[in-house]
Amino acid sequence: MDRLIRKILKEEVENLELFNRGVDDAISILNKDYPYIKGWKMHDNSWTYDVDIDVICDIDKTVRFYNSEVRSIWVDKYLTDDEGFAYPFSPLELSRQISADEQYQLYKGLKEDLNDIYSYIPDNLKTRNVDGRIKGINMDRFVFI
Repeated sequence: MDRLIRKILKEEVENLELFNRGVDDAISILNKDYPYIKGWKMHDNSWTYDVDIDVICDIDKTVRFYNSEVRSIWVDKYLTDDEGFAYPFSPLELSRQISADEQYQLYKGLKEDLNDIYSYIPDNLKTRNVDGRIKGINMDRFVFI
């Protein structure tokens, strides 16, 4: 019985390591089009159907990419707040200049780009949901360094 438990735990760790490598690869490729994206971390919640991740962004590169300044109310907050933001441009003045629909469309394009890249990652580096289908990646929050 002990051997079986060790084998199952070893497989779970190996699967998680492979999955992490797959997401690392996808984020690295995404960084070519979105240079402000620096990495990711697993979001703390259930990932039965999709995998929720927090995207780690460089604030200075985000400012340059979107050609917008940091909103004054967020100047200190983004450095100390681990809560994150809904969109990568949420702490920027840009978020006040475009509609909620435009904000969502920008986010949707970024999410689709990540999932398109992820679809080309080898299947052994992906995880499957309870139905056996490959899980998508959901960008839950954007945190800044």
